[in-house]
Amino acid sequence: MVEERALQEANRHLDGELWSAFQAFHGRVSAQLAKRGHDGLTGAQASAMAQLEPLGTRASVVAERMGISKQAVSQFIDELERIGYVERVPDPLDARAKLVRCTRKGARYRRDVEAAREAIEKEVLPRIGQRGLAELRTQLQRVTEALGEQESEIRLIARQR
Repeated sequence: MVEERALQEANRHLDGELWSAFQAFHGRVSAQLAKRGHDGLTGAQASAMAQLEPLGTRASVVAERMGISKQAVSQFIDELERIGYVERVPDPLDARAKLVRCTRKGARYRRDVEAAREAIEKEVLPRIGQRGLAELRTQLQRVTEALGEQESEIRLIARQR
């Protein structure tokens, strides 16, 4: 009882509310993707997939966008390639480099992700309305901007030391 109350109190902080909403949304997306035959991708693999441009993206760019090491991204790409979601192809601008791009299966996955997101938004819409959804997006953008400004200040202070 005491532990449950402490957990409820913790979830009333902004991070707890954001995390709960993210988990609920992500769980619904994952369930819909599993129904469409896309079970087994990790969150990191899905995140790597989201970074790919239609004509392909260098692994180093994916790593930079995700904020992780090239080695970690390489492991994700190896696994995604093994299960048929991506392929490595020569970079037409640099014969020494490779691009990572979606296969047909990967492109279907990305379309299915988008369809799942849209379906879940439609589920939420009757509860909060179009105006509520627009306001939620606005408020989340404001939170992101406010925290991003603080992060920039922290980086500036760190560089000055």
